[in-house]
Amino acid sequence: MSGNRQHYNETFKRETVKYVQEQSKTLEQIADELNINPGT
Repeated sequence: MSGNRQHYNETFKRETVKYVQEQSKTLEQIADELNINPGT
């Protein structure tokens, strides 16, 4: 495991949830677009 952990602010989290709800893409595709781990 990596010792560096990414922290996301509340604005990013809210906007990301809204984006996911509006898309018909898979979570994996969206995670790849946003450069985040799909398990996040």
